[in-house]
Formats: sequence, C-alpha cells, structure tokens
Amino acid sequence: MMASAQGVLSFLRLSILLFVITFVGCEIETKEGVKIEIITPPPSDCRGVKEGDWVKVLYNMTSLEGELIDTTYRLYELSVSCCFCRPNGEKVAEEYYFAVGVTNGVTIGLEGGCKGEKRRLTIPRKLMLISDNEDVSLVLYEALIEDHVPVEDKHCLLDFWSTDMNADKVIDLEEVDTVLLNEEFVKSPLFDFSVENLSDWIMSLFDKDGDGTLDREEYFEMLKTIGLDEMVKAKEESLRKQKELEEARKKRRRRNRIEL
Repeated sequence: MMASAQGVLSFLRLSILLFVITFVGCEIETKEGVKIEIITPPPSDCRGVKEGDWVKVLYNMTSLEGELIDTTYRLYELSVSCCFCRPNGEKVAEEYYFAVGVTNGVTIGLEGGCKGEKRRLTIPRKLMLISDNEDVSLVLYEALIEDHVPVEDKHCLLDFWSTDMNADKVIDLEEVDTVLLNEEFVKSPLFDFSVENLSDWIMSLFDKDGDGTLDREEYFEMLKTIGLDEMVKAKEESLRKQKELEEARKKRRRRNRIEL
C-alpha cells in the first residue's frame, strides 16, 4: 500500500514538472495575428530588437505539415565574383540582414527578440511574401537571431563591410591603410601623420586582443571614438577657412595695387 502511494506521488510530481516545462519554460504570445513561441530565452541583460534595427537570422520556413518552403541552413558555393564572399568558395550557411519595421509576419514576430534567442512563429499567409504556388494558410517560421545591429550602428556596419575587402570579418592593417589613403584629410598638407603611422596608432589603440586585426566590435569602437567622419568634416572646415583667408589676402593685395 505504501509503495503504491509513493508511486502515485512520484507520478504526480513528474506530471507537475512536465506541465511547468511545457507551459512556463516556453513563453507564448500572439501579436498582430502572429503566434510567437520563445524556444531559447535570451540573456537577461540583452537589448531587444526594435523598429529600424537590422537582424540576421538562421531560419527554417515550413507548412504546418512540415513541408519545407525556405531555409537559410542549406549550404551553397559562394562565387568568387560576389560581394563580401570568401575567396576560396567555402561552403557556408546562407545569411542576410533585414530591417525590422516593415509590416510582415517575420518582423512582427522578431521585434523585441535578442541576439541568441530562438523563436517559433506561426504566421498567417497574408503576412508573408511567399509564392502563389504554395498552398498554405499558415506558415511555421523557426528562427535563431544570430546577430542584431541597432539602428544607430547601421552606418558602422556598412563601413565595416566596405572596409573588409576580403570578407574575413576582421579588418587588417592593409585594409586600414587602403581606407585611409582614400580619405581627403590624409592627403591634405595640413595633416601631420603618414598613413602608416596613423594605421599603427589605430591598431595600438583599438586592437584589444592583440591579434593584429580589428573585429567588428573593435572597429565600431574605433569609429565612435576617433570619429573619422568628424575628422573629415573638421579638416574640410579647416581647408575652407584657409581658402577664405587666401581669397581675403588676394583682395587686399589687389586693393593695394590699385591704390598705388
């Protein structure tokens, strides 16, 4: 009798545990017609995705019956002629960034999510851009938020991409040299540093891990700290004022000649 009671008690404990795991561990909400299930919760100190931010996701999109509609997990050969690709044609998972804020089921379901979070979205067909050949009324979209770029950092990301010429996701010394050579303020006779000296200085300040390159976070910090854009504007303003002074001197010389 005692053993039977203990068995019932163990069963009840297991049932309660399963209930908690199913209904508490997986948060579920519905927003603008999109059912959102949080499969892998984000860190407690994360910054959620908001309107205007960019996100990169790895996703599977299927019908309710499990038929695959689209995925970024397939591997494909990158052409050496494409932008930002690895020169060796390495097989990688397909990836792209998109802005949150456009009204569709994916952006509705990802808003508020965090980097590292995994969500399962159930999306009505009317909120998805899918082929007319796909005979589905609801779409399952399971996504891992692999990266998140706040709206105020988007210009930094674009700058990083354009500087990372070999697409290895770090900026090396030669790439810094190339970028600086294209900056007008560096070409100015008013600028006291050589390109090589300036590149070495940048690396010494911002290469925190000492690997001889700037990763994305280090590069962002460099842009925000020394403000290359602001340096360009300052040098342009300096050159403008210098030109105005030269024009004023020429006018004074012309007046002096006329008076003589």
